[in-house]
Amino acid sequence: MHERHKNAEENRKRIGIVGGSICAGQVHKGVKQAPDLIRKSGVIESLQELGYDVKDYGNITEQREGEKTQMSQIHGHERILRNPDEVAIFNGKLSAKVKQIKDDKRVVCVLGGDHSVGIGSIHGHMTSYGEKEDPCVLWVDAHADINTIKSSESGSMHGMPMSFHIKEIYEENKNLKHMEWFKPTLTSKNVAYIGLRDVDPEEKEMLDKLNISVFSMREIDDLGIKEVARQALKIINPQFSRPLHVSFDVDVLDPSEAPATGTPVPGGLTIREAAVLMEECFFTGCLEGLDVVEVNTELARNEGEASKTVDAAKRIVLAAFGKTRVGSSDALNL
Repeated sequence: MHERHKNAEENRKRIGIVGGSICAGQVHKGVKQAPDLIRKSGVIESLQELGYDVKDYGNITEQREGEKTQMSQIHGHERILRNPDEVAIFNGKLSAKVKQIKDDKRVVCVLGGDHSVGIGSIHGHMTSYGEKEDPCVLWVDAHADINTIKSSESGSMHGMPMSFHIKEIYEENKNLKHMEWFKPTLTSKNVAYIGLRDVDPEEKEMLDKLNISVFSMREIDDLGIKEVARQALKIINPQFSRPLHVSFDVDVLDPSEAPATGTPVPGGLTIREAAVLMEECFFTGCLEGLDVVEVNTELARNEGEASKTVDAAKRIVLAAFGKTRVGSSDALNL
């Protein structure tokens, strides 16, 4: 067995969980409570029942007092950004914690928080490897989240994380305060999207320009989720030899499956399709990092919607770590 595969197989028996308790990347405050709500669902105990050694590293929390916006000059363009200092400082701390978890030889699972946690979670994961490892990212989301500071209309940084990581476009985000810890780590060929159905025109142009592999809901309707998952994973990880990070926004699910989220879009994945997708990620043997983000129970109309969304997040985590729909009790022997 290749040494990386041998080490990865051993590491996959050990999971490190960290909460990204932040709402500064967008407008809805309740999302910062999600890490603790997902924990209370019993997800850690369920992972332990699957045979995993799970260590909870607690929460990284934001420190801001109230909403703060500021004007930023990017290449001569003035842009309003929502809480940029807080997002930058928070993600620096999250990146360091994720790297610590990887140094502890554990697969990392980040429970968001809004999707701005993707800045720190992916950075910490990617920088934990040497240059030869060439890790890859699967972004599962209704939105592309590849707006730059220059292109964003809202100024909400939960819609920008991918634009920070991709080397070819990072220039449009440079010179933010408190980002001295950051460097882009990905090339566009190592990124794929699944589930898109609400993409800004500027984002569409960027995706086309960079030739990033995109499997929208149209492709899922045409090909089926299992084939889409296999094609996407094969594109970014042809030999299944690269470390894989999956960043999963619950708004990729249809609102009937996960109603309590900040930017729901009709026509999304069923929980069954999401389970198939995460099972395929698990079966690659390459999954080394996972984000599950944007659960916000304050946006639920009733307790049923709240519990349904938290349960969906729990199901995503468990499927990613090998819980099959036939109720296997030992994911490590699948």
